[in-house]
Amino acid sequence: MKTLGNAALVGIAIFMAGFGALGCAKTQLASVPDEPAPATANQVTGEDDGMRPTTAGKTVTGTADFTLEPQALYEECEKNAAAAQAKYGDKVVELTGEVREVKAALDLKGGTIYLYAGADKDDVWCSSKEGQPWAQVAPGSRVKIRGKLVSAALRPELDDCVVLEASPNPAVALTSDQLAREYSADPQATNKKYDGKSLIVEGRVAEVQDEDTSMVRVFLKTEGNVRVLCTFALLQVGAVAPKVDQKIKVVGRYAGSSSNKDTVALSHALPIQ
Repeated sequence: MKTLGNAALVGIAIFMAGFGALGCAKTQLASVPDEPAPATANQVTGEDDGMRPTTAGKTVTGTADFTLEPQALYEECEKNAAAAQAKYGDKVVELTGEVREVKAALDLKGGTIYLYAGADKDDVWCSSKEGQPWAQVAPGSRVKIRGKLVSAALRPELDDCVVLEASPNPAVALTSDQLAREYSADPQATNKKYDGKSLIVEGRVAEVQDEDTSMVRVFLKTEGNVRVLCTFALLQVGAVAPKVDQKIKVVGRYAGSSSNKDTVALSHALPIQ
């Protein structure tokens, strides 16, 4: 990989702040976590809410100091941040809601799950220092999260979070060959089917292009003429150190194709260990 000057490094920092995913420790990619255990009934309605205990959630003991929905916590913080901080600060808070976005931590160890708090509002930020939440949940997932409130100033922010329960991951799992075949057969139908969705794609590296100062383009091998492109942030791809013919698994947002009809792409790609 090329040596970058100070200007390029500044560009990288700005880019990565937007994508929220950097790293420098080399990692081997493996499989996603095991499917969680059987679902439990919703304690309020008695109906199956689709969420199941996670492996990490099974190890959590005790009860939370507060249990509420993300929107209720957000509204309290919005109304009076000082009072909310005094009430919830450093207390164990348990939230149940919908995932709007998932991003990786700077070192790819842990990350932040953004819970939907209502229209025209910021999200509730739930951060962890371990694991790979992007391999477990995706936008649209319903989760139960427990953590400690560390800030109520700009929006509710929780740290040391653990996902106790999660609904089945809505990200679509495919091989690079499967995605390429679908796109080759009917590009418009494939774009419509996956538009805006998260995909988990597994395949072998065909080529790595690192000429750009802000991102690296990793192409996966396919049987046909259509190539699968995974766009990583520059330092992030250095963390996973992909090599030609290496088998990797990534999650990313389906980006379709622009001018090059022989390429179908994933943006915001993150590695799955």
